Order: sequence, then structure tokens, then C-alpha cells
Amino acid sequence: MQLLESPADWIGQICFKAISGLKPEDALKAKLALMSAFVNVQRKLQQPSKDKQGYGYKYADLNGVIKAIQEASSD
Repeated sequence: MQLLESPADWIGQICFKAISGLKPEDALKAKLALMSAFVNVQRKLQQPSKDKQGYGYKYADLNGVIKAIQEASSD
């Protein structure tokens, strides 16, 4: 039987089971800081322009997505 992870272990799509080398209270502080940074990047993230053409649809290419992420996480 596999136990489900605690929601506190998940940050976006990443599950943190442990942060090696840290005391439990320091690991909790690190998880909270990472969660805060993740939320701040999501808040600043702008939809990249869909400037590429597919088969009947438009899409943002990978370079546009990476640029949007870099701009949102610059600080």
C-alpha cells in the first residue's frame, strides 16, 4: 500500500519529500520560500504571443515560453 503525499509536499507539479542536509524546521522554511517564489512567478507570468502557425491553429513556440518565464522570474 502506497501512502499519498501531503499537499504541503507539492509545489506546482513538483513533489518535495525531503531536502537533504536540513533540519526539519529549516526544510519547512525552504519549502515555504520556494512556494512563495513559485506563486510570485505565476502572478507575473504573461502569456507568450502565439505567433507560430500550426495545422489550423496558432501556438507560442518554446523560445517564447522560455522568454516569458525568464522575464517573470528575473528578480
